[in-house]
Amino acid sequence: INNATIYKTKEVVTAIRDNRYTVLFLPPYSLFLNSIKEYWSKIKGKVRKTPLLKNKMITDGIEKAGQKVTPEDCQGWTRHS
Repeated sequence: INNATIYKTKEVVTAIRDNRYTVLFLPPYSLFLNSIKEYWSKIKGKVRKTPLLKNKMITDGIEKAGQKVTPEDCQGWTRHS
């Protein structure tokens, strides 16, 4: 997991360990290991290119952009990380 303070709380670490997982934190400044950043980069790019209409919410644009993320995108991001 990344190094956000919320993930380092005793409760979170205990919950992970209680479910028989090993807690591993990413090294600082390791964006190349965190493929979710690639996902959100694609989503933000698509949302920025889509004009927001008066009767639409930003969440509609995010949902529509998320539908354009392909399994191939995810596989590529995983290979890259």
